[in-house]
This record gives sequence, C-alpha cells and structure tokens, in this order.
Amino acid sequence: MINYLRVLFTLVYSSGFLCILKSQEPKTPDVMDLAFKNIDFAMNLYCKISSYHDKNLIFSPLSVSMSFAMLLLAAKGSTHSQIEKGLNLGSLDGTGDATLIPQLFEQLQKNISQDVKLHMEQGTALFVDEHFKAKRAFSDQIKTFFGADVNNVDFNKTELGKSTHHQRVFEQKDSIKPLTQMILLNTIFFQGEFLLARRCRVYRLLYHFFFNPP
Repeated sequence: MINYLRVLFTLVYSSGFLCILKSQEPKTPDVMDLAFKNIDFAMNLYCKISSYHDKNLIFSPLSVSMSFAMLLLAAKGSTHSQIEKGLNLGSLDGTGDATLIPQLFEQLQKNISQDVKLHMEQGTALFVDEHFKAKRAFSDQIKTFFGADVNNVDFNKTELGKSTHHQRVFEQKDSIKPLTQMILLNTIFFQGEFLLARRCRVYRLLYHFFFNPP
C-alpha cells in the first residue's frame, strides 16, 4: 500500500512538473502578432515622415514592410538584423525558421483579400540588372510567399514593367539612375468606402512603393 502511494505521488508530481514545463514553452508567432507589429511600424514610420512637414500624408506601411520582408529572404548577418529591427519584427524571429516571417506575410495578405468589404489588389516585382542572376531558391521563395517575380532588365530602357501600373513608374526616367542594379516595386490598388461619407462614396488609391538603392 505504501509503495502504491509512493508511485501515485511520483506520477502526480511528475505530471505537474511537465505541465509547468509545457506552459513555459515559447509561443510560435502567428498572423495576429505580425498585424500588431505592422501597426507599431506604421505609427513609427508616420511619426518619422510627419516630423519633416505638417502636410497631409498618403503612404502604405504594408507596402514598405512587405517589400523589405521579401528582402529578408536574401539578406544575411547585420543586414538581416537591421531590416528586422527597422520593421520591428525582431521578436518574431526567435524560432530559427528563416521563412516564418514571409509565411506570416503570405497569410496576412490572404486574410486581407478574403475581406468582402475591402477591395485591394497588390503586385510586387523585383527588377535586377540584366547581367545579374538571382539564386533559384530566392526566386522560388518570393514567388511562393509574395507572388513576386525576378525580372532581368536593361535599366537604360523604359519598357520594363509588364504591369500597366509598373510601367507608369518606369516612365519616370529621372527616378532611375545610370548605375542602378536593383529596383523593388510594390503596387497597391485600394478601394473602400468612407466611414462618414457625403457625396463621395468610394475611395480609390493607387500607391507605388519604389525602392531604388543608391
């Protein structure tokens, strides 16, 4: 009887210890965690931009964060860390899975597209110099997670973008420097209704995020 009680006590004690250990396991970040991080990033970016002037601002934090998140798949070392820090995503990268953040962005984009009250179309493309070849793994990953293609182009020409929206950006020839090696382009078309609408019932915004490294 005494031995039975000892075994029972040991099992109960061990199960309690295991429950404590289980409760202390780190939580894998999900799309809600990413959404809140994007809100923080949006506010920080807004404060930074608005500090230069007091005019109205129209910008898409999602375009910026998604574009740089795409570059995380190719960045290493300090560059990778700096991008994560700038996007306020460092705390989401503790699992050791390099594709976790891109996966969360993919899920976030799907969630937004499923909202029947919100009409948003997005396109992302990476244009690189015709003499540079991106790694196949990187090309496959940005296609999977962001629906983006890598395009080898001659930056001395303006006929670069397959999309009409992309072509409008490249028609601004002054934006492209002669020594340009890469251009990351994100386009968002947003259509929604004003919360307090009078005459105007629909709002349309065509936004381009144009990243041309120096």
